[in-house]
Amino acid sequence: MSYDAVTHRSYAVLGLALVVWIGLAAWLVYLFESQRDYELNYFARLDKLHLLPVYHPGDVVLYSDSRKLLWIGWAGPEAGYRWSADKAQTGFLFRTNGTDNWNCPCKLKFDVRYTFGKQHVTLRIRGKTITTAVIGNEGTLAFEIPPGIIQPNATVSVQLLLPDAAPPGVNGDNRVLGIAITDLEIDSSG
Repeated sequence: MSYDAVTHRSYAVLGLALVVWIGLAAWLVYLFESQRDYELNYFARLDKLHLLPVYHPGDVVLYSDSRKLLWIGWAGPEAGYRWSADKAQTGFLFRTNGTDNWNCPCKLKFDVRYTFGKQHVTLRIRGKTITTAVIGNEGTLAFEIPPGIIQPNATVSVQLLLPDAAPPGVNGDNRVLGIAITDLEIDSSG
């Protein structure tokens, strides 16, 4: 076997390995995108059928209550609180009705029981970044929402970005933890 044949065979093996890796990467991207598309379509169907819960200003939503909003990216209820479970997909969905006043400044308040270290929290509503806050221990995490952000007769998606969330790394717990809340409220009393 000449040197050129060995070199050619090495390149062929490397080329085949590259094709396999590209195919695997494309398959993984397809799986991720199809799961995300399914979730978005699922929420869109819920919205069209008016199956999303209706939230009224001033309603206090306990960590275990799923009747007033749809929790997204949160761990299940634990003993008195609920942990965020993702860096970028933590939030909730709800519908507003036409009789409640959403045209004044609102305040979104979370009663935080625990934090996993210091957390920078960015609030996004309906895809628009509203503000960022920092919380390092238990207390109230409050966000001011300008008038017109939450509309009457609309589906409202609230997203919390938690870039500092991380797995605790103990006892095989691989959840991505940021904040644990006991309740939340959106007050629109102005």
